[in-house]
Amino acid sequence: MEKNILALLEKLVEFKSVSSDKKEGGKIINYVAGYLNNKNLLIKRYINNGFSSLLIYGKNHLVNKPFRILLNAHLDVVPALREAFKLKIKGDKAFGRGVYDMKGAAAAIIELFRNLSEKNKLPDDVGLTLVTDEEIGGFSGTKIFSEKKEAKTRLFLGGEPTNLKILMAHKGILKITVTHRGKSAHGSRPWDGKNANVKMASDISRFYTENPLPKREIWATTYSLNLINGGTAFNVISDHAEATFDIRRIYQDQPEKIISKIKKYFPQAEIKVKMNEPGLETDRTVPEVKKLAQILKRYNKEKDLFTKDHYATDGRFYSIKKIPAVHFGLEGGGMHQKNEWIDIKSLSLYYKILEEFIIT
Repeated sequence: MEKNILALLEKLVEFKSVSSDKKEGGKIINYVAGYLNNKNLLIKRYINNGFSSLLIYGKNHLVNKPFRILLNAHLDVVPALREAFKLKIKGDKAFGRGVYDMKGAAAAIIELFRNLSEKNKLPDDVGLTLVTDEEIGGFSGTKIFSEKKEAKTRLFLGGEPTNLKILMAHKGILKITVTHRGKSAHGSRPWDGKNANVKMASDISRFYTENPLPKREIWATTYSLNLINGGTAFNVISDHAEATFDIRRIYQDQPEKIISKIKKYFPQAEIKVKMNEPGLETDRTVPEVKKLAQILKRYNKEKDLFTKDHYATDGRFYSIKKIPAVHFGLEGGGMHQKNEWIDIKSLSLYYKILEEFIIT
């Protein structure tokens, strides 16, 4: 089984399916549709805003009835050098762009669907969505599926990296731009102008003096100032300065509270919310989640099998609709980094746990 999953993963990694490349996204979707094609599966392809996706389920599924479990995987990746799109095996690790996030989990899920459907053992109430835009927000893939009647479910189960734990929560996202206006003048005559850059620098300094960046991992709202733009030329007083915050908020800190805080430290600035996406919060007592945890407990001996993380996932589109959403993924590391990797042994273990979960 591990050999087959690795062979499929090798092929998936070869596709340079960076989110922005809609054509390559279409190619990998076509490949998977062909790989899964058999008489016992229904495979529906969608194209939304140029992004390709698939909805897959058994031939006997009633389309007007919600799935018991809807599995989800994204086949898009973040940019990388050419050599990263070739799977490399070193010892018990496999390296390549997207192996951890999340073509490795996708390969195991796809192989599971193929094997169960060919043996006519895929439960009628289990479905799968495959998307190609998760890394840039998921608005043309999972978000649209969450609004479709034929993709309704009682549990959304994604395969984001979790190191064989169950991810129950992640932070929400606020993208806020802060803009200061000034007055331009010749750089040699600062008294004739009003420097927007200086005002911005002063406000930023005050903000981080009173709200220092955390020095260790912490489950709290974080404020990352990742973009600053201002000025037009070396010798012109800047009449415009813009800063963009990437704010990852915990559930308790609602957007209104955060916006008020930004306004407090940038009182003369124009504040605009460019993105406001919810986090994910799922109760671990949900029956299907408890069932997954009970199965996982036999294979993962860690005391706490549940986890939470700071990144956002497509699960939020279902969670906001009060549909339980969790993620369960492979062991590995280096997400979005040069040496992204997975533990090869976790592929077959992951497959085995998912198989037991969906067929019992």
